[in-house]
Amino acid sequence: MTQLKVSQQAQQYVQDHAELYLGYAQALHRSSVDVTRRIEFAILSANESFDKAVLVWDAMGRDKAGRIETVMHEHGMGLTKMKGAAIRYHRARPHIVPYPDEAGSYRWYRRRRIGAHPGLANSKLSFATSLIDPLGSDIVCLDTHMVRGITGTRPDSSWYKSLARYEQVEGAVRAVAGLSEVPLFAAQWALWDYYRGSEPNPHSHLIEGAQ
Repeated sequence: MTQLKVSQQAQQYVQDHAELYLGYAQALHRSSVDVTRRIEFAILSANESFDKAVLVWDAMGRDKAGRIETVMHEHGMGLTKMKGAAIRYHRARPHIVPYPDEAGSYRWYRRRRIGAHPGLANSKLSFATSLIDPLGSDIVCLDTHMVRGITGTRPDSSWYKSLARYEQVEGAVRAVAGLSEVPLFAAQWALWDYYRGSEPNPHSHLIEGAQ
């Protein structure tokens, strides 16, 4: 496969904002938000705008009656049946969380254990892992903006089924992290914002109790 590279402009953005995004990742690392809630946000964010995912995640956290699908319906979120089942599954099994191998890598987990996480395919399992271990995760959540920005092609649902193709693009993000000397999640976080054309987003809804 041809080696992919992030554009010089995108690389420069990450380098110019490296300290900012490193700080975001460190704050998330210190956050007291529990693992299950982090996984839930990854599930809710699938095929949904970031802002709506935050809105539903907040509402779900306030709901004490376990009305998961109802809360999603009330806010106009799609895929409620699939997401609801996935969230209930993980709430009932809080012990099932991604973990690294002896070398500290999560790549093996994504390859072999993805079936243990309903509602989380390659991209969103990578997102959940990064939210759980923002300073140590070595796998990337590739959204459509990032894939299109790096490859020049907008991916369809079938694109994400090829882990080899996914890891090729992931390698380009990994190279940016190395050049910028930041954890991989900090680099992908910066690239998310760059390719979406948005202001830096600290994901403050996930930062709770961080000092």
